[in-house]
Amino acid sequence: MIKIEERKINEKIKEVKTKEKEIVYIAMEVLVGKKIGKEKAEEIMKKIIEEGSDYMLAAEEMIIKENEMIRNEGISIGEARGRKVGENNIIKVLFKNKMTPKEISEKTGIALNEILRIVK
Repeated sequence: MIKIEERKINEKIKEVKTKEKEIVYIAMEVLVGKKIGKEKAEEIMKKIIEEGSDYMLAAEEMIIKENEMIRNEGISIGEARGRKVGENNIIKVLFKNKMTPKEISEKTGIALNEILRIVK
């Protein structure tokens, strides 16, 4: 079901002259390009020009999904970095408390060469 705002946008787009549409699409391409990359933005904008405003709604959904994927990837990267920092801190504390690198490796399952790299 199309929202009232989307219907209004579609109606306005149909009223706009071709040259004005091109200007709007170019402006959108630049703005959207900053978010999802120039190549993807160009592809989307060409489709919008070819297929009209209905494709614009599909493009909006695609951009929203793309943003979710990027956000989720960022969260995963952040979590992995956080685990790594925590792991490194634990290794340093164990080493300061007189545990040998070999013992730390055996207790944590982390490779000895990784332990040695962290404590040096």
